[in-house]
Amino acid sequence: EVALGPGPNARDGSPTWTLHDPQTGRFVRIGWMEFELLRRWHLGHSSTIAAAVSMETTLRPTKDDVKALAQQLQSTSLVQPTSPETLAVLREQRAARHGSSWAWLVLKNYLFFRLPLIRPDRLLTMLLARCAWVFSQTFLLLTCLAGLAGLYLVTRQWDVFATTFPYLASGEGIALGLCAILLIKILHEIGHGLTAKRYGCRPRTAGVAFMLFVPVLYTDVTDAWRLTDRYQRLRIGAAGILTELAVASWALLLWSFLPNGALRSVVFVWATSTWILTLLINANPLMRFDGYYILSDALDEPNLQDTSFQLARWHLRIYLLGLRQPAPTGHSLARRRLLIAYAYATWVYRLLLFLGIAAVVYVMSFKLLGILLAAVEIVWFIIRPITTELLFWWRSRERMVFNATMIRTAFLIACAASLFLVPWRGSIHGDALVGAERRTLIYAPGAGQLVALPISAGMFVEQGQLLFSLFSPQLEHDAAQLRQSIDTLSRQIDVFSGQQEFVARAGLLLRERDAVRVQLAGIEAALAQFDLRAPFAGHVVELADPLRRLEWIERGEQLALVADLSTIIADTLVAEQFVRRIAVGANATIRFRNPDLKPLRAFVASVDTSALRSLPDPALSSTRGGPIPARDGENGKLIPESAVYRIRLVPSERMVMDRLELASVRIEAEAESLVARFWRHVWGIALRESGF
Repeated sequence: EVALGPGPNARDGSPTWTLHDPQTGRFVRIGWMEFELLRRWHLGHSSTIAAAVSMETTLRPTKDDVKALAQQLQSTSLVQPTSPETLAVLREQRAARHGSSWAWLVLKNYLFFRLPLIRPDRLLTMLLARCAWVFSQTFLLLTCLAGLAGLYLVTRQWDVFATTFPYLASGEGIALGLCAILLIKILHEIGHGLTAKRYGCRPRTAGVAFMLFVPVLYTDVTDAWRLTDRYQRLRIGAAGILTELAVASWALLLWSFLPNGALRSVVFVWATSTWILTLLINANPLMRFDGYYILSDALDEPNLQDTSFQLARWHLRIYLLGLRQPAPTGHSLARRRLLIAYAYATWVYRLLLFLGIAAVVYVMSFKLLGILLAAVEIVWFIIRPITTELLFWWRSRERMVFNATMIRTAFLIACAASLFLVPWRGSIHGDALVGAERRTLIYAPGAGQLVALPISAGMFVEQGQLLFSLFSPQLEHDAAQLRQSIDTLSRQIDVFSGQQEFVARAGLLLRERDAVRVQLAGIEAALAQFDLRAPFAGHVVELADPLRRLEWIERGEQLALVADLSTIIADTLVAEQFVRRIAVGANATIRFRNPDLKPLRAFVASVDTSALRSLPDPALSSTRGGPIPARDGENGKLIPESAVYRIRLVPSERMVMDRLELASVRIEAEAESLVARFWRHVWGIALRESGF
């Protein structure tokens, strides 16, 4: 059933042929030597076939070439079994490719599978008869002019054009956007099909493919492998992208003339979003989308990824093991380097892609299934290829000769292992605020007017000394009202207390006056708090600036920082992963940012066992220029963005400071390797996510 047809000339000018397997829809390209060998395949023996080709042509194949061709045909299932042994080999190959139904679904195709829906050949034939004009030079010129004119008109009303984005965020806008994307993707696939039909190919099927369970349309145009002109194949591969760009050009022009409404929103999506998405996704040559086939035809490499991966593995074995094997393909040096670079880029891209897919399937599924699918994704698509290559190295150990390349590779592996496995880092660095052990922030107890400011920055204050006096008109008014009520009630009590018939009334007034006095006492206590006094003797280290008499102060506003500078400590904040490595009594070094201050030796006095809910000092917050990322919370508190723990250091030598100083600290801690740190992080995530 295999059909043989002419193929494009090879890069050296020699002819090629294309084998087509209609059962699988697969195409295999062979060269001149393979063609001549197949013409004499009926001779039955490898040596006889090779001798016949050498005698009748200028080619000089060997029997090993015949065996290699036989293995290639057998691996691609292009041979008929003539014995039970051959049939058994083919069955093993099929089982290896597909495995069990469970493995086929879970390990390979659950992330991407196709559902063919229609055979579009008849429809495309009818459309091509009516739409042949889209392939003309005139339409191409008009499309370019439409795009330029549309861009010019949009720039003249850019503000109106940009306001379309918020509308698309509504429910109706999202529905219109999805319909616009669906329609343009249908046109995308029609573009592939019409172009293939124009060059005499027959699209086999069209339908829906599911990537991560997201539906995308597809058209099977593998029949384009029949074409001998690679530029025709390149046009078929680029037809979908060019269709979307053409639609975007006309949509950009139409937008300026359409009234507000659904149609204008649809053409807006075509003019902005869809063509950008298709360039980012479909034009990506590192995935088997349009960009891959465009690059394959542009380079005239029919099996671009297979060939480049084969060359990259060969290059890797030479570079790491020193295996002096001939190149698996006959490419020039420049082409070989290009393909190897493409393979390495694809491997890196696939690594990031599969890790991202693992994260997506974990999030999209319920927890137990998500963990299973993410693990399968990582093992099957990342670990398995690496393991396969390492097994090949192990099986080839008998052919390896100890050489300088192996020594270099072993040295690099040892360096990498020592870098990741050896606990080199035995200290922890951080930022600290060095200053008084006793310090407190002074906040405004309520909104009020500043009527007294007897202090200044740097001033020494005694315990209980007045720092600020605030006046609250509302509280003063309430207090005055209550005092007036008390006076009124007292006069009434004096009047009624001397009359026998009003004794009960006087008792009620007495209880009412007592209640009002309780209210007055509460307000007077609140007013007393508006006289802010020093909680202990110390210095005014910080003073809010600017502060002026008669200025209005908001509730919770920070006014000053008072500190007792006679005893110095250093508070440093470290991330959660470092806390377990720090022990009380460990040595530390404090280096001030102020160059006038000399470094201090210190020791760890205490290690907090719970994370801080808010930062103790604003100077450490990123909102005030400090090193700790934090955000503003309620009542002026600063909330750290991630879990941080306070480590308190006490200097080993006495020092008096007149203000707080920022410093960097180095704390001697238990050494830990990068691998141990990574494993602890992974284990922590596993424990966190293990709750079902």
